[in-house]
Amino acid sequence: MPDHPNSEFATALWDAVAQGDSGAVRGLLADEVVWHAGGRHALSGEFKGPDAVLDYLARVGERADELSTELTDIFVNDRGAVVIYRLSARRELKRLETELFLELEIREGKLVRARSVSVDQVASNEFWS
Repeated sequence: MPDHPNSEFATALWDAVAQGDSGAVRGLLADEVVWHAGGRHALSGEFKGPDAVLDYLARVGERADELSTELTDIFVNDRGAVVIYRLSARRELKRLETELFLELEIREGKLVRARSVSVDQVASNEFWS
């Protein structure tokens, strides 16, 4: 049985972000894309448009001294996908180990909305502040 197109899309987006391939990421974003990063910290908020989303993703990588992610699972339907992943990060003496949910709304092969939520938002807020 072939993969669902939204599973393939979520995997392609995940791979492009993980590899730091901004050109590939940009190609997956709709012009009207909105990325919402949950929490109350320096990197939380809404980022509208491909340039703002790419800038946000770059700042996440720059803010941590060490950062690794592990894709755990992808759940899909005809409107989008939910990606579950583990994040490990270090910044100075701070460490963060958490799981996150990344909800993707996909329309006509492009990401139109993303929403990331940490399972441990208190720890995430402390780390990224």
